[in-house]
Amino acid sequence: MDMEITVKQADKVTLVITCGFIDGKTAPAFQTKMLEVLCEADIVLLDLSQVSFMSSAGLRAMLVTHQQTQQGQSKTVALAALPDGIRDNMEATGFLPFFQVFDTVEAGFQGLG
Repeated sequence: MDMEITVKQADKVTLVITCGFIDGKTAPAFQTKMLEVLCEADIVLLDLSQVSFMSSAGLRAMLVTHQQTQQGQSKTVALAALPDGIRDNMEATGFLPFFQVFDTVEAGFQGLG
């Protein structure tokens, strides 16, 4: 399955909606897009509600995204609407604490805005 990314601006928060699989095939494009978004935006909310699978390559892309926020610039990447399986994997691998996590996109906008 392929991946689709949509970026929307809402006041101070840039919403990145990702659909499909983030795996070895699509993770490089996901990582590139996230780094591009972080060049332009200070606050990013990543909606993962429509991501049906994330492999270790996807987790690595998430780690690179997190590392980009730690480069001395005040950048924030928060996650919203994580499917249970992805939440469990990120928790098990220790990646979840790297991000603010919101149950819904709406909660993310309220928490970040």
